[in-house]
This record gives sequence, C-alpha cells and structure tokens, in this order.
Amino acid sequence: MGTKMNTVGTILASVFITLLISGAGIYFGLPLLFPNIVNGETTNGEVVIQSKYQEFNSSDQIRDDDLIPSKMLDTEMNITTQGNTKLSVSFDVQLTLLLSDNFNGGAFYHITLQIEGVKNETVELSEYYNGPIGELVQYTKYIEISFETGNLPASTYNISVLWNSKFAGLTSSTLYVVVYPVDNCYRTISAQEIMVNA
Repeated sequence: MGTKMNTVGTILASVFITLLISGAGIYFGLPLLFPNIVNGETTNGEVVIQSKYQEFNSSDQIRDDDLIPSKMLDTEMNITTQGNTKLSVSFDVQLTLLLSDNFNGGAFYHITLQIEGVKNETVELSEYYNGPIGELVQYTKYIEISFETGNLPASTYNISVLWNSKFAGLTSSTLYVVVYPVDNCYRTISAQEIMVNA
C-alpha cells in the first residue's frame, strides 16, 4: 500500500510541477513568440487595447527623378479601432542608396510614415559624395519612424509608407529596399491602439 501511495504522490507531484513550469513558459513565452496578440499596459501605465505587427519582404526602388511621393510596394496595413483611443505607430527599414559611377554631389530622399487622413511623419535620407568618378558607390541606411496620434473615433485606419526624391540630380542615384531574407532585413510596420485616459 505504501509503495502505491508513493507512486501516486510522485505522479501528482510531477503533474503539478509540469503544469507550473508550462504555465510560466506560456505566460512569459507567448509575448516573445506572438507580440501582435499581447495586450496590457505600456511602460507609462496606458492600457493597450490591441497590437498589430507586419513584416514585408517585397523588393522596391525609386530613383532621384521620382519626385512625386508614391507608396512603397506592399508596405501598408489596416487597423480597426474601437474609438476613444489613440494609435502609436512605427516603421523601420534598411535601405541601400546606390550612386552611379559618375555621381558627384548630393542625394536627398524623403520617407514618410502616414496614417491616411490623420497624421504623418517624414524623415530625410541624404548623402553627399565628392569622391573619385568611375566607380559605383553604395551606402546602407537604417531608418526608423514613429509617432502617436490624438484621440481617434472608431474606424478602420490605413497605415502606409510613402517615399520620393527631393530633386533630380545631374547624375543618378537609386534608393532600394534591402531584401535579404537570410539576413532578416525586412521592413516592418507596427501599431498599438491605446486607451485614452478621460
């Protein structure tokens, strides 16, 4: 009888420890594995209603004569809000700027993160080159843009990225989205819907 009780006790203890460890693993592991389903509080105590994150890996490019802002290919997402909330959005990307073999001067590009009809934020990417002519020059640039909105009504909002050149130079430059999946060089948009404190 004593041996059976010890076996049952050992099994129950093993099950309890397994459940305890599994529960802790799920509680602490899910936020790392699935950041887009984790809701709760931000570091400053605001309540996050929902989070959304998306990676994009299609290739795209613009040249220095592309002066009219255009949407970066496949780089947008929608988020539907419940109202009386604000959005915190961010975009990050690694870009390659390629200067032609006769380039001399400056290249200037704008990258804009926008919530259509609500707000946008623009950063300028620029590079000056006055080196030897006759060789292609390439620069890698990392860009991150983020902002928050004010109080928004319930709706579906489109978040996208625009880009354009500031002016057409006498010599050419091209800005590429860097896409090397083996190096994890994806561009990403993330958004959080945050409850507005009354």
